[in-house]
Amino acid sequence: MAVTVSPASVLSHRNVSGRFSLRIGLLAGAAISLANGLPAFAQATNMADDGDIIVTATRQAVSINSVPMSISAVTQADMDQKNIRSAADLARGIPGLRASNSGSSNGTQDFSIRGVASEGSPTTGVYLDDAPLQKRSGPRGSGAPMPQLFDLERVEVLKGPQGTLYGGGSQGGTVRFITPTPSLTDYQVYARGELSKIEKGDWNQETGVAFGGPIIEDKIGFRASVYQRRNGGYLDYVNRHDGSLVERDANSSRNYSARAALRFKLSDRFELTPSLYWSLQKVRDQDAYWLDVPERTGRDGYVYGPYNFYGPYRSGDTCNIGEDYAATTEMCVPHQPTRSELFMPSVTAQYEFDTVQVKGIFSYASDSSRGRIDFSYQEPQNHQQGNPFIHNLDIYKSYPEFKNKRDSYTGELRFSSINDDQPITFVGGLFYNRSKINADVYYYANVDDLTQALYGLPAEGIFGVPLLPNNLEYYRVYTLTDEEYAAYGEMTYKITDKLKIIGGLRVSQTKFDYFQETAGPIAGTNTPTYQNGGLIGGKVKETPISPKISLQYNFDPRNQIYAVASKGYRVGGINQPPPVTCAGDMTSLGITSTPLTYESDTVWNYEAGTKMRIAGMQINASAFYLEWTNTQTDYGLPTCGFGYTVNAGKAVSKGIDLDARVPFTDNLVGTVAMGYTDAKYTEAVVGPAPVNTVYIQDGDRLPIPKWSLNLGLQYGFEVEGHKAYIRGDYQYSGSYERAVRFGSAGYTPDNRIGEATHFVTARAGIDMGPVGVSIFADNLLNSKDVLSSTGGRTGCRAASGAACTSYSQYNQVYRQTTFRPRTLGLTLTYRH
Repeated sequence: MAVTVSPASVLSHRNVSGRFSLRIGLLAGAAISLANGLPAFAQATNMADDGDIIVTATRQAVSINSVPMSISAVTQADMDQKNIRSAADLARGIPGLRASNSGSSNGTQDFSIRGVASEGSPTTGVYLDDAPLQKRSGPRGSGAPMPQLFDLERVEVLKGPQGTLYGGGSQGGTVRFITPTPSLTDYQVYARGELSKIEKGDWNQETGVAFGGPIIEDKIGFRASVYQRRNGGYLDYVNRHDGSLVERDANSSRNYSARAALRFKLSDRFELTPSLYWSLQKVRDQDAYWLDVPERTGRDGYVYGPYNFYGPYRSGDTCNIGEDYAATTEMCVPHQPTRSELFMPSVTAQYEFDTVQVKGIFSYASDSSRGRIDFSYQEPQNHQQGNPFIHNLDIYKSYPEFKNKRDSYTGELRFSSINDDQPITFVGGLFYNRSKINADVYYYANVDDLTQALYGLPAEGIFGVPLLPNNLEYYRVYTLTDEEYAAYGEMTYKITDKLKIIGGLRVSQTKFDYFQETAGPIAGTNTPTYQNGGLIGGKVKETPISPKISLQYNFDPRNQIYAVASKGYRVGGINQPPPVTCAGDMTSLGITSTPLTYESDTVWNYEAGTKMRIAGMQINASAFYLEWTNTQTDYGLPTCGFGYTVNAGKAVSKGIDLDARVPFTDNLVGTVAMGYTDAKYTEAVVGPAPVNTVYIQDGDRLPIPKWSLNLGLQYGFEVEGHKAYIRGDYQYSGSYERAVRFGSAGYTPDNRIGEATHFVTARAGIDMGPVGVSIFADNLLNSKDVLSSTGGRTGCRAASGAACTSYSQYNQVYRQTTFRPRTLGLTLTYRH
């Protein structure tokens, strides 16, 4: 199809400001001028001859449509076209995959797959090439460090337990970020620049370039990249006393990354590839906003509110200044910044014998996070049945500071057969990992002022011990060391030319050492000892075994059915001791303390699926049934705000995955990705007699939507001989239950149900030789659907029923997060 349209007219776009149009126009003009003076170059791809994506999920390079498992893959070109720039963007487009969203991003990420959520230790393996990134959870800054989504060959999402090949922490699945291998023959350049405007917010911008090629042809090659992105802010802080603007667009962030790799072909059989990856994320503030705050009478009869100045993108999280001092104390914003950094050198050595490839992979990961949290409104709630305001206190400041650092050493020796035409093929190896986390969190607050205003007493009169120096009310310092030795193997036997059986087994030896120190008035002691619980330590050893068996029947090279049974596991961990402010909660539950440790849990997954090419359509579908035993589950005490991890019996997750690519015509292609997941507990968890507190009921649901859907449509055409396209994507995630039902101790009626979300993107682009120019809209319909929510009633009394008319606490400050507002922009790419 030929269309007589000039590139300039395709790219003209008017938006909310003249400056936006001017900047877009300048970028587009520069790109068109550059493209018109350049020849076309071939682009490197990671595709098979039939157009399928090549993946290495099975530790061997094969077409994604020949792998007997449910797997999704997103290439760098996909990420460019769909504007995937973050973990949240990635998860929205892959049914069954969820990324954590708390409103306070710190550069780390918890993923969950098929309802196997990352509470306690991680349930989803995260890899940068062959190096694991997932780590234990902690009070702040936990989760896997997230590689930047630039200069990647692809991202693979493996659904279902991957314990045989990927070990502990991959019990729900695995997410793999795969980087390009340096070429020994061709020079390659990939560059991307982007400028966009957030509606009623700030500007976003990014630049990145990757380049590489032979230093000595066929002998030595290199690849290097650098990248930076600024995400503009859109959250405004508003004075709760009069509604005046205090700060605009506060929640901006910056991302940086750099990568360098060398490839030495030392002989026809031996290659050596050292590489270095570095990334940094700096977040200025959180994304959460307040809802309007209703009127409330305080414990001394003072009437607070109403404060009707809030809603999406407007927050009252300014300094907690009392009404008696609102006219004399200057308003301020206690930002909650975080900084996260990853440094990862690695080396891969590969030697090919006649029938076997031997690969050694050695990596070191050093990642760190640090930041500050604002608890200025949270802490007063514990003393006032949920009311966060204190009218007779000038200002209350509670700013916990955290930092943690993880050093991880990984070595793997892998053996795999080379000739896939043999009746028996295999992959197996030896694995070692040692990971040590040093972390601390310090809570600084003028608690003496708070207790004087509320009780007329210093903190010592309430907690029994005085504040530590510098208004330190609590600290926690801990060291966690994990060590794993493992041997694994997976063998494929061709029973016939069409039927294969695949069997695998991994045997691991894991060891977990822990030491923890807590002290301060909140802990009930300023002199920690083993006797008073301020010091704790210990060791845990386990020998998990992860089997797998699979059958695959190929009707022909493009069509197959398969069935698989596989097991995954994750190791146990440690909880922090509860603060003294939680004594009342524990008494009401019939317990004297919370558990010091929690045990490992396991998942068995049973799956059947098909991958078919029918009339030009590619259809991949699977059905799964997943049994989760000894489930690690987070539980929060009803009123004091303290949470810990427990083992919660059994759960089941069952559902279907569907991916389809449908070419309606030569120019019009549609894609469908749909997931259905029904995940719930199948065993009640009940506390000790005589209270017999019900923590979880049989039938309580896991926090994942039943339905998720991604629809895409792309139309390709030509403009003056150049390939162009228009595409749109719609992403739907159904409503779900965030928390347990009435009848369980953690029942929270006001935030229990998570609403369905809808998200639409659109992009139009043109490729002029090596240069691509596109305009895009993210969140085209400006959805304000709620992603997370806190606040409301807790400690509901059983006699008051599901309506919770009688409760222990009511926090009238609801904090929520939503999507970034509608964003319009322009992207330039260059590929050679």
